[in-house]
Amino acid sequence: MLEYAARVALFLKQKKGQLQKRKQRKILERKQYTKETAVIDTAQAVQVLGKIRPCGKAECKELTFRGGCAVSVIIPVYNAAGTLSKCLDSVCGQKLTQDFEIICVNDGSTDGSTDILSKYEKRYPELVVIEEENRGGAGARNCGLQKAGGRYLFFLDADDFLPQGVLQKLLDDAQQSGAEIVIGKTARCLTSREIIVQPRTEESREEKSLWSARKYGMGTPWGKLYKASLWEKTQFFEGYGFEDSIVYLDIYPQCKKFYLEGTLSYCFRSGKNSLYKRQKNSAKGIDALWIVIKAVQHAQEIGADIYSSEYYQLILWHLSTVMYGRLTQFESREILESAFVVAAEFICKTFTGKEEYAFVGDESEKEIYRLLEKSFQERDFGMWVQCSKAL
Repeated sequence: MLEYAARVALFLKQKKGQLQKRKQRKILERKQYTKETAVIDTAQAVQVLGKIRPCGKAECKELTFRGGCAVSVIIPVYNAAGTLSKCLDSVCGQKLTQDFEIICVNDGSTDGSTDILSKYEKRYPELVVIEEENRGGAGARNCGLQKAGGRYLFFLDADDFLPQGVLQKLLDDAQQSGAEIVIGKTARCLTSREIIVQPRTEESREEKSLWSARKYGMGTPWGKLYKASLWEKTQFFEGYGFEDSIVYLDIYPQCKKFYLEGTLSYCFRSGKNSLYKRQKNSAKGIDALWIVIKAVQHAQEIGADIYSSEYYQLILWHLSTVMYGRLTQFESREILESAFVVAAEFICKTFTGKEEYAFVGDESEKEIYRLLEKSFQERDFGMWVQCSKAL
């Protein structure tokens, strides 16, 4: 009964979001928004943003994965004593026909997480604990990547857990299809009463479209099985908020074939104190801009095709509705306009490889992306705001 009520509440929330989006699209179609050209110049815009959150470096090491086992499961752990045992039980209980390892990176925990990890390490020979000073989620995952020996990689957060048998299922999917990334369905676990809102089962399928893969799975590192070689030249950018963005922007573009698993593969907890919500409501909101610029630069360095239509559309999406949603918390027109100006400069200077990009989606969605592209080209701040609300 509680699960049904939670499912209904989630459905109503999604329905409300869809209605809101339709309303914003109508405004855009009827041109009932204010057209206004951004007046701030790029240098000034960078200065405005830099006073709050300057753009940092983004460094990646060259890694070589030994291939000593089939799968490396990487778990960053920071003060997760309340959920860690359930997480570890779910992964240590996985039965695979091939060897796998579990790498837990204790990222400077100050609660009881260290004791829990010690108990599990003694009990399960496939589990290894690495003690680190606090570097944040990106640093902990990078540490795990440097120690990983699997042919495939799987990220698991310490407050989440896995259904039984899922690692074998995802591994079978990867080996039978030849896909470099297998994306599973995720369920939301409401933390107040441990209610799991099950996703709708879909037919599993192979997919080569970057855009379709983006729409199928959440933009997070967890819940996906990766061929390890995808991470040889790319790791998480440390010191940034929303560092998960590199999964879409640097890892997905290297993938020639995805496999979309239609059944439940991952359970994540939805809490008010989640890392995403903490980052969104802080100065790190500006990283929604910086991380895209750095990720595209890195994608070029590793030879990804940044001039494909789907990749270009993905960048437009990130620098509109994603960035807009993360910057409105500042309640500052100057900050929002500054981010738009820097993004417009970046788009116009970087994506000049084609005379015209072919957007995907229904006709209404394609038109929004055409207008969004135009807003960057003409520095029409008002049009950009309305497109960002409509996507």
